[in-house]
Amino acid sequence: MISGIDWSSYSQFITLKGGPLSKDGPLGYKGPLNPDIYTGKIEPGKSLFAKSSFAQHLRGLGIFSTLGPIGPLGALGPLGPLGPIGGHGFKATNDGQFVNSQGQVQRTVTVDYDGKTKRTYSLFEAYTSQFAKKNPQVLDTSFMILGTVNDFDSSKLEKYTFISNDDQIVTIVVVPEKSLDDFSLGVYDQNGKLIATSDNSDLVETITLKAKKGQKLTASIKLSSSAQIFSKTYRLIVTGSTSYLNMNEASGNHLSQYYQGPQSNKFGKNIKVNYLRSV
Repeated sequence: MISGIDWSSYSQFITLKGGPLSKDGPLGYKGPLNPDIYTGKIEPGKSLFAKSSFAQHLRGLGIFSTLGPIGPLGALGPLGPLGPIGGHGFKATNDGQFVNSQGQVQRTVTVDYDGKTKRTYSLFEAYTSQFAKKNPQVLDTSFMILGTVNDFDSSKLEKYTFISNDDQIVTIVVVPEKSLDDFSLGVYDQNGKLIATSDNSDLVETITLKAKKGQKLTASIKLSSSAQIFSKTYRLIVTGSTSYLNMNEASGNHLSQYYQGPQSNKFGKNIKVNYLRSV
């Protein structure tokens, strides 16, 4: 009901009253997108993320970063103020785009960060796979795709190419909608090189990596196994940290590196890729 009607005018009203798009909301200076929270500048010496090794791994490139503030469960994900049930109030079309009361497509929202500065964020759309494949230009690093894999033919990978609008940390997750299905996830760089995979029979597949502004990446999805006769549906979720929280302190054997080659030097020579392995 929230995403089926346009209530963006009312959103502007509740924002003035301290709503989810105000400086007091999750996108404001009191929320998880304030980098000072992680460095202890707000309360010197009291930062959980600076003292706890577990909390460090909830940050970008950490083992548990998918569960942290820049993953799909955070303020930038599908359940946050930028998503289909978020505080922007725009109506969602059948294909997943957001439109205002005049029917104009909306891709971003500008919010008050601290009463002095403003920030612009990409809205988090939930696209159908058919629409995303026909309109790849809409895919940035803030979207979810509702898709279906029809068979076990490895030559028929579900692939989606998206672009990073910032220097940032990008989290890619594929979630089976049915508990008896298992998918594998791969990521290709702009040259078509496979740079990371996640294929665990007992874990949700996730890959986290650093991306440069303007860099194109392709996520591929394959059905690894299924123990049910119904449709093999999945949700591909991509979230970017944005340039505002492009920071990490985690390290360990879970991190890998790859060299992108001379044609990609403008994106930097070494990119860290983090993906969960079975333990």
